[in-house]
Amino acid sequence: MIQRIQTVYLIIAFLGLLGMAVQTVFSVICAPDATPEALGIFYGQRYPAGGYALLGALVLTAGLTLWAVFQYKRRMKQMRLVAWAQLLVLLEYIAVALPVIILKNSAINLVYFIGLLLIFLFLLLARKAIAKDERLVRAADRIR
Repeated sequence: MIQRIQTVYLIIAFLGLLGMAVQTVFSVICAPDATPEALGIFYGQRYPAGGYALLGALVLTAGLTLWAVFQYKRRMKQMRLVAWAQLLVLLEYIAVALPVIILKNSAINLVYFIGLLLIFLFLLLARKAIAKDERLVRAADRIR
């Protein structure tokens, strides 16, 4: 399991998602008196439910990524799980970037922007490695 490169990519993505979830807990949920502008996540009116939604999405994505790590014997299922995790990361990125685009606010939280981008890239690398592994196994089966 650990000797495959896609497992390393998935574990790095999982740890990144876990770190972002912890950062969300400390910045949004543990600091309820802070204004959204100070947190750098949500803009406009104070909307604490957005922090819970982001936390839920991050935890769900982290769970999918961890589940994909243990599906190493079923590569097609693992590839589908990683694709779903990529879609969730893309939606999280849009949810974080949308207030910046709509309100044309220059105050952004780079932890979320860079973190989600790196996580998406690691999931993409994992998916490519899983597909390469699947092609290798099919070619070996064809030779037999």
